[in-house]
Order: sequence, then C-alpha cells, then structure tokens
Amino acid sequence: MKKINYGFIDKDVYIKKIDFNKAVIWKFRELSIHTKVVEDWFMQYPVRLLRFIDDVHGTIYEIPYETVRKIWEKKKVGQEEQYYFSIAYLKKGGIMADDWEKIEAETGETWDFEASPELQGVLVNKEEHVGPNDSMMYRVQIESDTEGTKEIGVWGNTVLDGRFKKVEVGEEIKLVYLGKQKSPKTNREYHAFDVFHRAAPMKKV
Repeated sequence: MKKINYGFIDKDVYIKKIDFNKAVIWKFRELSIHTKVVEDWFMQYPVRLLRFIDDVHGTIYEIPYETVRKIWEKKKVGQEEQYYFSIAYLKKGGIMADDWEKIEAETGETWDFEASPELQGVLVNKEEHVGPNDSMMYRVQIESDTEGTKEIGVWGNTVLDGRFKKVEVGEEIKLVYLGKQKSPKTNREYHAFDVFHRAAPMKKV
C-alpha cells in the first residue's frame, strides 16, 4: 500500500516535500492538500504559511494560509476527496540548489478569468516553454481605463492552445471564459472558453 505524504508542521509553517511536476494536476493547474491535514492538523495548530519544497528541481513554493483557505475547493479527483487550489497563487520562496540559480522566464501579470470572464485585446506574442510545466503563454495588449495600454499574459491550456493555433500575432482577440465543464468522453472537468478573432482595427495617427 502506497504511503501517503501528509507533510508536517514546523511551528506555524506547514511543509510538504513534493515533485512539483508530478504533484500538480496540470490539466486544471491545481495542487492538493490531504483532508486529514486540512480538517485535523489545521484545526489544531495556528498555521501561517504553507511551504511546498520541490527537492527534484531545487525550488520552494509558498502561499499564506489565509489566502489558500479562501480559494481551496474540496473535491474528489482520484480515489479520495482532497482540498484543491490553483497554483497561480503560489510564490517562489527560494532556491535550494548550491550556488546555481535557474533563470526562469518572466510571466508578468496574468489575467484572472474567474474574476473577469472576458478579455479583449490584440495578440502580440506567443511564448513556449513558460513556467514549471513548459506551458504556452499568450501576450495580449489591452486598453485599461486606469493604466492605459498594457500587456497581460494568458496561460495556455488544452482548449486555448488548440484555438490559438488559428490566431495570428497582431489580430484582435476576445476570450470568454465559460467556467468548468465536464467532458462527455472522460467525465472530467476542464476550463472552457469561447475564442473570437478578427483583424486589429487601424489606429489613428
């Protein structure tokens, strides 16, 4: 029987050693915490921070407890229910490798479709191999009422990567997030989008 990796608590920090690439459910970009930890340990001990240590890649990821408790969702993905949360909220807490530090691609500001389901702008770049899962990153130039013109990042997934193959850099796009839907083939949930594109309007000189 496979031994469950519960992690441990050191003072006010919950610590769990993981292989980040294997622990994350990349289809949904989520990481899980065992129900025993959430419903037993976190009730007994005043936890301030959650720290995930990736020994394989020499990286530490952290998230405040007050943040994760607002966003996690209890659901059954594998054999048992666990608490899942988006890895978009994780921050790198340090590098463990001796002297050598890997230079990661800058992700910059990314769009939160759960907070704002619709995004419209001009596609300015498509970047490959971004982040720990070598994901696609789509750079979109948008007009903000408060900040003027700025560039925002959109993480790729199975749905978006397929749609963006038909979009050329320089075209205007509109992305509409439809929420989570269930695949009739696999019976698993995925993040669904409608994607529209057209030639970008000419700017007045």
